[in-house]
Amino acid sequence: PMTGIHVDIGSPKRLIFTESPIDLMSYYELHKDSLQDVRLVSMDGLKESTIGRHLSQIKAEMSGKALIWTPEQLADGLQVAIDRHFFEDGKNADLITLALDNDKAGRTFIQELEAKGAVINSDLPELRPGQDKTDWNDVLKNRQEDKTDNSRLAQAQGNAGVKQMIEEERSTVPPEL
Repeated sequence: PMTGIHVDIGSPKRLIFTESPIDLMSYYELHKDSLQDVRLVSMDGLKESTIGRHLSQIKAEMSGKALIWTPEQLADGLQVAIDRHFFEDGKNADLITLALDNDKAGRTFIQELEAKGAVINSDLPELRPGQDKTDWNDVLKNRQEDKTDNSRLAQAQGNAGVKQMIEEERSTVPPEL
């Protein structure tokens, strides 16, 4: 329930959480050139328990210490970190990134975690004009559509250029007698 699927890139030293597996895959596709030493985690929703579990695990892995916590303790990992001043004075400020849907639920979830004392980096997809919600899969699909539109435009421009060259060639050839 609090596991979520995850993918490690390199030796993880930070965590990036998405809401769904498709958003995880889309986020990876959009950012793969800049991702290193990171664990990408799909929470299958907005689940503080999944953040707590992975935060506890990655800190144990980085310290080389065994983590012998019950599932309930893991689920409370974020709150334990907050209570133990894990984020105090800017410490560990770059450890957690929430790459959530840019919607009311995603923005509220981030605000609630910050209000509890968690230091969160948010990486929300940019809303296009007229949108009140978007996610990383929408961004990827839009980017692919834009590329298709641009290649069609280039092809049309190329065809227009060829037509113009043919017409210019015809106008310089003397008419046959």
